[in-house]
This record gives sequence, C-alpha cells and structure tokens, in this order.
Amino acid sequence: MELFKATAVYTLYAWASRRMRNETIFKSLDKLVQKHPQKICFYYESEKWTYSHVQTMSFQVANFFQAQGYRKGDVVGLAMSNKPEMVCIVLGLSRRVCSLYLKIGVITALINCNLKGDSLEHCISVAKCKSVIFGSEMRNAFQEVWSSRQQSDKPQTDVTLYELDRYLDGLYPLSQKLSLPVGKSEASLGTFTTNDFTSCLRTTSSKPTVCRGNGIGSRDQEPHFYDTLVYIFTSGTTGMPKPARNSHSRQYQYQLNLFVMISGGYFIMDLQKEQNNIIYCPLPIYHAFAWTGIVCSLIYGTPLVIVPKFSASKFWSDIHYYKATICLYMGELCRFIVNQPPQPELERNHSLRIMMGAGVKPEVWEAFVKRFNVKKFIEGYGSTEGNCTLVNMEGKIGAAGYIPCWIRPIYSLVVIKIDEVSGEIIRDENTGMAIQCKEGEPGELVGKIVDCFPTTRYEGYTNKEASEKKVARNLFRQGDRYFRSGDIMTIDCFGYIYFKDRIGDTYRWKGENVSTAEVEGLILKLNNMRSTIVYGVKVPGTEGRAGMAAISDPDGTLDLNVVSKGIDKGLPSYARPIFVRCVRSEQGLSMTGNTSVHTTYLESRNFMITNSNNPSFSSITNRII
Repeated sequence: MELFKATAVYTLYAWASRRMRNETIFKSLDKLVQKHPQKICFYYESEKWTYSHVQTMSFQVANFFQAQGYRKGDVVGLAMSNKPEMVCIVLGLSRRVCSLYLKIGVITALINCNLKGDSLEHCISVAKCKSVIFGSEMRNAFQEVWSSRQQSDKPQTDVTLYELDRYLDGLYPLSQKLSLPVGKSEASLGTFTTNDFTSCLRTTSSKPTVCRGNGIGSRDQEPHFYDTLVYIFTSGTTGMPKPARNSHSRQYQYQLNLFVMISGGYFIMDLQKEQNNIIYCPLPIYHAFAWTGIVCSLIYGTPLVIVPKFSASKFWSDIHYYKATICLYMGELCRFIVNQPPQPELERNHSLRIMMGAGVKPEVWEAFVKRFNVKKFIEGYGSTEGNCTLVNMEGKIGAAGYIPCWIRPIYSLVVIKIDEVSGEIIRDENTGMAIQCKEGEPGELVGKIVDCFPTTRYEGYTNKEASEKKVARNLFRQGDRYFRSGDIMTIDCFGYIYFKDRIGDTYRWKGENVSTAEVEGLILKLNNMRSTIVYGVKVPGTEGRAGMAAISDPDGTLDLNVVSKGIDKGLPSYARPIFVRCVRSEQGLSMTGNTSVHTTYLESRNFMITNSNNPSFSSITNRII
C-alpha cells in the first residue's frame, strides 16, 4: 500500500511537471532522440523503426501539411490498418520543434479501418476532416463513399484524399512498395482519384522548417499541453460514433500515469530501470487503449511491437520472436488465446511477465494465468471520453478496479442507483439528490468532474451537446457535475469495483462496442423503412452480446436475402447482427411514451434456439465464434 501511495504521488508530480514545461508528446520523442537516436522505438514484422527515423518522418509530415496551409485546429482523418507510419503521422501533424521552428498543431481523427459506407462517411463528416490519409487496403471503401457523395443532392465539404501503402524511405529503401502516382488512379476506379502520400513525403524536407513571417510562429499557434492530440471515436451510450477529444495531457495522465499505478509501482520501475522490456500491442491503433503502449514507448523509451492484425494462433510465436515482456489486451483477446490448441514449448517457456488491459472475464483470467505461467495480470477500466478510470492494483480476479479510501477525497468515483429500464437516475424524494448504492448493490458508476485536477478532467466529445448529455448535475450538492459512465457496477466492502453490464443503446461483440442506432439506420434502408430495433443478446460460450435485429413484418414479405447482403456490404464484421426476428404481432415492437421501441420484451425472449420452430425467427449468418 505504501508503494502504491508513493507511485500515486510520483505520477501526479510527473504530470504537473510536464504541464509546467508544456511538454507535449512530440517533445518527449525529441528528448529520446537526443539521448539515444538509434534505439528501437517500434518493431513491425521484420522492420525496426528507430526513434530517429520516427522523428524524421514526423518532420516530413509536418513540413508537407504546413506547406499546404494547414493550421492549428484543422483536422486530418487517418484510416488504415496498424503500421508505424500512423504514429509518425499523428506526431507530425501535432508537432512543434522550438520557438523559431515549425508549429502546426493539427488534430488527427483516428478512424476505424473496418468501417464502410454511411458509417465511414459519418466519421469523416462529424470530425470535420479537411483531408483524410487512408491505407491502400481501404481504397474500395473510400471509392464507395466518394461515389455516393458524387450522387448525393446534399452539399458536400471538399475533402482531400491521400493514399498510403507503406513509407519505408531511410528504413528499407530497396523494399519500398510503390503506390499510385499523384492525382491518378487505376482505370477500374473510374473517377475516384487520390494523392499518393508516399510521393508527397519524398518531395518534402525531413528537417524542421524555420518559420519566417506569416504568423505561423505566433504564440497562439503554439501546441499546448491541453491541446487535442487526436480524436478517438467511441459509440458512447447512444447514437452514431462520436469523436472524443484526447489531449496531450490526457495521453500522459489517463493512458500512462494511472496505468503505472495499477502495478503498485513495479511497472514504472520496470520501464525506467530495466532495459529489456518490450511491449506487445495487438490492439488497433484507432483504439484508445493502444495508445497506452505508444505513449510508454515515446516517454520511457520502451520498444513497442505494433502488430498488423491480432492472430491468436501466432501469439506465442510472436512473443518468442520479439522477446516481449508486457502485452496489452482487451477481454476478448485473452479468450481467443486460451481457446487455442496447446503449444507446450511456446506457451510455458517465454519472456511474457505482465498482461495489461481491461474487460477480461474472471474464468478466462484464471485459466490464462494457470495455463500460460504469466506472473501478473493488470486489469483496469476506463472509457475513451470519460474520467472514470479504475485500476486493480493487487490482481484480484474479477475486479475491474480498486478505490482505496485515502484517495476518494481527490478521486471521487461513486456507484449510484438508477432505473435499470429507463437508465434515469433515482433521486431521494426529500433532498432531490442521488442515492449512493450499498455494498454489492448494482448501479451506475459516475465520476466527479474537477477540471483543475488531472484525474478528474472531462474533455468530452467535439459536439458540446453530446458532451453535456454525459454530465449529471446536482447529484450530491448543488452545482456539482459528474460524468455518467453508462456502465452498471458494484463495489464491495474493501473498495473493489466489479463490472456488471452496459446501459444505453450499445452492446459489445468481438471486443468492439456496437452502436444500435448505426445498425438500425442501415437495416431501415434495406427493408423499405419497416420498424426495426437492434439489441444485443447473450450467446452461450461467447463473450459480450451478439447482435439481434427485430423487424416488423406483419405480411411476411421481408426479403432476408436482401437484408443479409446489405448488412455484409455495409457493416464491419463485429457490427453485423447474427440473428433476425421477423415480428408479426403488435406486441413485439410496442412503443414507449416517447415513441421509441420498447426492447424489454424482445430482450427477454432472446433467440430461444432450443425451443423454437417459429418461422418468424431466422439466423442470417453462421459466423458465431
């Protein structure tokens, strides 16, 4: 406990020191380059990216977009599968070198590379992207979106497209892959044209640009500790994906310093004193938790393995190949590894010491530790946009986190009573204040918002109205503000907190949050606007909830083939409903008082595989895993 307290004090001191120095993420990179420029920053397959190479590419990115007239506050979308170039682009767009040198401060919107159609178009529009850099693997998805834009009657904002396969100049020049020429495209793409980002960078200086005149070097252009570094999209509790603000400050505090606390101090000593640590990151870079590893690499000089795409069958081979000691995970990832056939030579005699992440089920946790001989599990809890960050410092199996009594006055997280059907906060009839749950009683986790303190800041979404919807006021005293997590939790007598379920209009499948509104919107287009409700259902032997769509079909004319093909084309695999219920009675899609569909009855019916020969129930896909 004393070590935990010391670590908490250290992290707060480190955060405050960086704020005083206005130390942004790229400044931390520049410091590492001065100390050991040729040290490995990223491993990617057989490639080795040094800190010097990462800095050089970030200079090229900054110089190019500065020459194109980009300024602080502009937004550039980034949509591609995992590769080191993504981090270099983020750093370059946000970069500033010194008082006389280039200052750009552009925000990067990290877009899910699995998105298609309306979902992809929505993310580009809602983030107000001035341009988008996308990977060649997403060319077809962008072609489809741009074709729809050209056919649409709605006014469209001009968005410049840059396409990037790989940029390996200075790393492995002989193996450099060639992309499309600037402004040209293959004949099969019709009128869809993109700018080749590789060619753009090759014609750009790799040295920091000295600012002369034109106001670019003015003080208001200076990237600041509290400035937004990236937008990370989250489905939230309702509606379409929303871009959440993530500042340099938040990257330091929430995704690094609080997570060093979860090991009770040993983790930070490992990073600073031991030279043999390597972090293995199989998570997509557009995911907030992946930035825990990225920021560790850019601050402490700990090499990071960026995995192109997670493979459970290759996991232990990779651990041995890179000699990784720390692995980042989300709950589903651990289950996939446990379900693999035994590999005695690889899965017991390895270098992996720490698994660090969130969302693992207790039974998976126990099986993982026992089978694979991993010494420490560091389980946490948090959200992309919120201030409710929890840590399980003692490795108590099943707990999402721990709040010791001594830290509660400055880090106020509370579980409060809510109506489990409507999600409304239950207030005391006499005082009008919220009611705190007793030990073991389920309720919603909320976190007090105090902007001047690092662990309680709330940066929210780009949309002020959406940000305000996540804030509850006057819970325990007049004028207070609390962030609503949207998650049902319980707390025990020792201060350990346990996750129970999500509330609102999302469910989790294949490790991703799925927005029901997004899926419903697509199905409505496919079924001639029949009344539709999408929700998650429990499937035995799987984690999370599988998607189920209930569609009004009173006359039995719904064409499931059209619906199935449209879902496959328009949604990423994790967002596709597994089941469809054709509802032919009024009871199935009854309305609540506010004209929304009442899901309680449908959810209670689930999919009833064992006792249903009902033709109104169909499985539109056999991809249950």
